[in-house]
Amino acid sequence: MTASLPTRVAALREKLSRLENLSSKAAEASDLSSLRGDLTQPVQALTALVERHALFQSLGVPANTPDSLVSLRRRAESVRDKFRVDRTSAPLKKGTAWKVMLDETTTAAADVDKALNAAWRDYRSRLFSGETPSKIAGSLARTQGNIEALDAYRLTHEAFTRLFQTLPSDPSVIERVQGLALELSRIAERFDYDVDPEVKAFLEAVQAGGAPLSLLTPDVLAWIKAGDGMDSYRIRAAEAR
Repeated sequence: MTASLPTRVAALREKLSRLENLSSKAAEASDLSSLRGDLTQPVQALTALVERHALFQSLGVPANTPDSLVSLRRRAESVRDKFRVDRTSAPLKKGTAWKVMLDETTTAAADVDKALNAAWRDYRSRLFSGETPSKIAGSLARTQGNIEALDAYRLTHEAFTRLFQTLPSDPSVIERVQGLALELSRIAERFDYDVDPEVKAFLEAVQAGGAPLSLLTPDVLAWIKAGDGMDSYRIRAAEAR
């Protein structure tokens, strides 16, 4: 027995209603997926930086907390609270709050990165602020003890400098630089700067850019020969003025 027309119409209306409901849910899911996609990359970048910021603080490397990060946290809490009331894409797409939050996330990530790099540079200076090997070499007597100490200092200083070229993501890196800084201080104590005043004046002039021949006195020349340093210096004509 065939169904009456009203029954068939009612059944069709119900099917259309279900299809409309499914279509609406699919559109809503697509909207939410799109919003989530917009947020994924900037949040991942910021999360990694914030975790490193927390690592710095826990290991005694003070890093400033940018105002933009504080502002972003307030913005995110506001957006989250609206979504808790209405768990659809509507409150997220309404107005400019979502776009502003995305922009603030990018800004906060850049500011946290700057703060971390500044903190890492400051920490290096706080750990060890001694001279570079090349600068020390210009003011040392070329004794065997100084040569050996300078070689050790140079190797340690290179390792120390290399670790500060990138931000650390592991506590062991900070422990390593602390150990290297202590080793540099110990090696520096081995340097012998006790030289004749004429030799000191000559070395200071060399370090400043060049020593005139008038400073190459017999005592200075004897000191250079005694330290086997004849190949460490070059004579060149001064630039005409």
